[in-house]
Amino acid sequence: MRAPPVLLILLLCLVVLAGCEPGMLDALTPYNPPHPPLCDELTQEEVQAQNIPFETVSLTTSTGYAEIWPDDKPALRIITTSEDIVPIEPYLTQADREAMRDVDYTSSLVAATFDSEAYGGWQFCITSITRQGNQVVFHIHLIESPVAPTVVSGYYHLIRLARSSLSEEGMTFALALTRHEYITPTGGRRVLPRSDEEVVDTVSLPTP
Repeated sequence: MRAPPVLLILLLCLVVLAGCEPGMLDALTPYNPPHPPLCDELTQEEVQAQNIPFETVSLTTSTGYAEIWPDDKPALRIITTSEDIVPIEPYLTQADREAMRDVDYTSSLVAATFDSEAYGGWQFCITSITRQGNQVVFHIHLIESPVAPTVVSGYYHLIRLARSSLSEEGMTFALALTRHEYITPTGGRRVLPRSDEEVVDTVSLPTP
């Protein structure tokens, strides 16, 4: 009795795969890595006593019909007065515009970080702030995942800092980015190693 066509096809596939090198088999086998890191997890990894404390004003998960940030890389803006909000208003939701205007800029300033993409499955967040001499460094992470994590955050992050933590004049601000990329070969998901941290934007405040 002749073997069914499906069985013959399966036997042929086994013969072909048997001749492959082990590394080739691994490349053909889809698998799922651990879930993408979440912003809260990354924040906990970077906790240090000397970090500059901050409070989140808004961590958006969608554009809310605001315009998409036009640059092709993440950007940093430092808001020291209510007038500084005007240039970034088109990129904020109505609720966040109001929240920004409620900040007391005599005792605080706001750091606004923007990503140029707005996908629900991505995460984009400030995880810590450190000080190196007269430079304040905002450490941000961009997790580019094709699969939406359980907790989603992305597009822009607005945070409030106390002016008392930034007492020196002539201070500059740097946005240091770490990328986490996920790819989907052969229907599976593979995680690529996180990138080296890279400064993608700097801001200097005018001397009073």
